[in-house]
Amino acid sequence: MFSCLGTTLKAAGSKEAQWKIDYDTSIDLPRSPATTGGGRYVLVSAGFASPDARFFYSRMKGKLEEAVKALPFDKLTIFNPPVLIRKNSDRAMEVAGMKAIRYLNKLGVLRSQKPLPTETLARAMANSAKRTENGVVALDGQAIWDAAECY
Repeated sequence: MFSCLGTTLKAAGSKEAQWKIDYDTSIDLPRSPATTGGGRYVLVSAGFASPDARFFYSRMKGKLEEAVKALPFDKLTIFNPPVLIRKNSDRAMEVAGMKAIRYLNKLGVLRSQKPLPTETLARAMANSAKRTENGVVALDGQAIWDAAECY
C-alpha cells in the first residue's frame, strides 16, 4: 500500500479539515481489515515531522508516523522529503520556498534540503517497495535520492 495523501491548510480551510485528510484518512486506510497483519506500507510524510513539533503540520505528520508504526506491517517505509518540485504548481509560497532553497543550495547551505522532483520521490517509493528486509525504514534528504537510483 502506498500513501501520499495530503493537502494544505489553505485548500482544506481549517486545521480540523486538514487533520481529517492528512491524518485520519492516512491512518484509516491501512487499518482496514484487508491490509492489516503483514504486507508493506509506504508512507509519504514530511520533512521535519515530529509528534513534538512546534508547527501544526510537522506535529500532525509526526503523530501520523507514530500511529502507522504501531500497525502490524512487515515492512514500513516512511519518506520525509524536503520541498517537492511539482510541475505546474500554483502554490506561490511553495514556488518561492523552492527558489529560496535552490539559491541557498548554490551557496552551499541547506544541501540536505535540496528540492526533490515528485518523479524522483515516486521512483524512490516504487524501489522501496522492493526491499526485502522487514521492519521500519525512514528516508529523508540524500537517502531518498539514493533510493530512487536503486534496483
